[in-house]
Amino acid sequence: MQKFIKYFLKNKAVTWLLLVLILAGGLFSYAKMGKLEDAPFTIKQALVLTPYPGASPSEVQFQVTDVLEDCDHDGVAKFLRRELGI
Repeated sequence: MQKFIKYFLKNKAVTWLLLVLILAGGLFSYAKMGKLEDAPFTIKQALVLTPYPGASPSEVQFQVTDVLEDCDHDGVAKFLRRELGI
């Protein structure tokens, strides 16, 4: 350990070079570090489109929408439905 210390005391240019490299590496790493304030989260939503050409809104409701709503949907908090006949 004494030889190591004496080497850096005698070779000041090597000491300064090592110090500059360490500081530059630290600044570079700090600049590349992620800075997220909040954890990422996903909003889980689903959209079901059922084209039914020629059907009235009531036909779509009885043959498609009601069937989908009657299925077992674990974890589904809310259904929003709109029937549209085209």
